[in-house]
Amino acid sequence: MSLVAYVRRTSAVAIAALALTAALLVGEASPAVSAPERTLSFVTWNVCKLDCSSPAPSWSVRRDRVARVINEPGADVVSVNEATDWGFGSRTQWEDIQSLAAPGGYATPLIEDDRCIQRGCTHTARLLIRSSTVQQLDFDGQPSAGYWR
Repeated sequence: MSLVAYVRRTSAVAIAALALTAALLVGEASPAVSAPERTLSFVTWNVCKLDCSSPAPSWSVRRDRVARVINEPGADVVSVNEATDWGFGSRTQWEDIQSLAAPGGYATPLIEDDRCIQRGCTHTARLLIRSSTVQQLDFDGQPSAGYWR
């Protein structure tokens, strides 16, 4: 084999090897894949205090209905309005709601509270978050959420 033929043959093998390596490293061109769309869903529900006026039924009747309204839609964030700190059995209405929402994966975010202790104060902005989809930010011990009367 002549020197020219050897160089051509070696060059062809080298070029083929480079092309194969490049194809393996780069792969075939593929369409751009976009990141999955992220959404949050919100629900608000006015539970009408512990002792709501007639014709509303008592809390012992309404509590199961409230639990269904919170848990069935599967919202990421639930605003529970007029959930009081008034006693219902061994806990408050708000503690009862938290217990009813727990099977749906809901937790209460840590919220700085002004500790409203007046019976007329109803804390109309209580929140529940679905722990599997929402995470509260941590600011080194500083509150990331709060509410007032």
